[in-house]
Amino acid sequence: MCNPAMIVPIAGAAFSFIGQSAAAKSADKQIQAGYGLQADAFDAQRKEIKATAQTEISDRVRQAQIERGVLRTQQGESGLTGTGRLDRDISFQSGTDITRIETNASNRTKNANRQQAGAHHRSTTDALKISRPSLLGTGLQIAGAVANNPSAPTTGGKKKTQGFSNSSNDPLDL
Repeated sequence: MCNPAMIVPIAGAAFSFIGQSAAAKSADKQIQAGYGLQADAFDAQRKEIKATAQTEISDRVRQAQIERGVLRTQQGESGLTGTGRLDRDISFQSGTDITRIETNASNRTKNANRQQAGAHHRSTTDALKISRPSLLGTGLQIAGAVANNPSAPTTGGKKKTQGFSNSSNDPLDL
């Protein structure tokens, strides 16, 4: 039968294990929720980068069309011919600007991806730092409580331990 004095340390160890497990799960959920919010922010950032780039490209194409229209109007008013070189220059400048806009958008997207990878690494590292209880530790806590309990029943005499004679009550003294 279990000694009533032993119930308190055993129950304390069990409740401690349960409490530490709940705290570790709660901390883990908080880290996951924080990373989820960061991932959502990075997704929104990438969408914004794409939308901004599309707007800038559209504006630049529109500007090139206006420049061509102005060129054709000037050509018609002055009677100039041979403005093909200027038209090609407008197309070249527009193409160069669009390439620059796309490159910048790509670089900003890559940077957002690297930041998200860093956030993932930080959240993983934080999750690994959470102190989690172990059954072994709880078992050792219970064993320590049992070994240090002065009201634990004793045999009072020689005790046979794995074929060795033990005249003291110390289980480590063989």
